Amino acid sequence: MIQTIRADFYRLFHSKGFWITEFVLLANILLGVLYKVTSRFGTSISTDGQNITQQAPVKMTGINALAHFSGHSDSIIFFTLIVVCLLLGVDLSRKLYKNSLAHGISRTEFFLSKTLVSFVVAIFQFILSLGISFIIASSINGIGTAPAGFFGQFFITILVQLMITIAWIGIVSFVLYVSHSIAAGLVSYFIGGVLLLLPVLLYPHIEWFRYLTLRFGIEMAADPAVVLQASLVAIGITVFFLGNSLLIFKKKDL
Repeated sequence: MIQTIRADFYRLFHSKGFWITEFVLLANILLGVLYKVTSRFGTSISTDGQNITQQAPVKMTGINALAHFSGHSDSIIFFTLIVVCLLLGVDLSRKLYKNSLAHGISRTEFFLSKTLVSFVVAIFQFILSLGISFIIASSINGIGTAPAGFFGQFFITILVQLMITIAWIGIVSFVLYVSHSIAAGLVSYFIGGVLLLLPVLLYPHIEWFRYLTLRFGIEMAADPAVVLQASLVAIGITVFFLGNSLLIFKKKDL
């Protein structure tokens, strides 16, 4: 399985699609830092309270950049899912997994290797996006001053958003294993966003449905109960879709 993981990383780093995706992501970051505008992907819903990341600061300092991009994680998630489709979707659509299975790799090992690489990609995308935005904004307008409790809420936000990203990886991976279609995998992000939004629109009084939208802002990190509920929902979605993905892949005819 280690060799499979190494091969996946080698293929990603030598893929034009990967570098094009990263270039567009960096362009999106630069746009956000310079003009306080960030492309939005997917479906969103307003939450109670005022989102401080939506308040355009006078200057996009390093601290303000972290707050801004922590409130716009949907762009990071979307570009992460593109890489996942390049990684997993290409193998499934072209049936390249047959080569790995023919060389003694079990279906479970293949699944685990792809999943682990996808998780690493998600972490890398967050580090890249937040790190680059902080460096560029700090070099232009200075680091800035963080409000009390900012860093604690920021790190909690990033951890929850990573879990949410992994939940989306689980959803898209499930669609890829079912359809073997990269297009279907990418479209599932937008359709899934709408479907996950319906319960909270139909039953707004049910608190747990609020977290099915898989949205989490830095202002939500101040409430431990909200953090716990959002985390549990993300973990539950991840386990459900990845578990079913493995079952489908193990039973699928080659």
